[in-house]
Amino acid sequence: MIDFMNKKMNSISSNHPFQILPWQTEKSLNSGAYVFLVPEAVNKVMFSQFVKSTFGVAVKKVTMARTHRKIYRRGRSITERPGKKKAYVILPKGKSIDLSALAGKPVSNDNT
Repeated sequence: MIDFMNKKMNSISSNHPFQILPWQTEKSLNSGAYVFLVPEAVNKVMFSQFVKSTFGVAVKKVTMARTHRKIYRRGRSITERPGKKKAYVILPKGKSIDLSALAGKPVSNDNT
């Protein structure tokens, strides 16, 4: 069990490529926080470093939240909507992130 956890933690590093998607809803726009969909393996430190290097903005606070998967049943058929992990980014006053530059495309931290 410990070997598995060590391998998993070693495979997730700051150089590991991952993609984010901005998650814009009416609630997220009114809250003042930027919301992104992130992979399950990403943690707060990795994501704050990613935002700082990608957008050039210092991060005040990052909060992570997971949504559970949902199972739909219709008769004998079962369909599943996968869960998501969201990162809420709060910036210092006067700072902002230009999300229009993304234009619906995922952003990657792949340095190649």
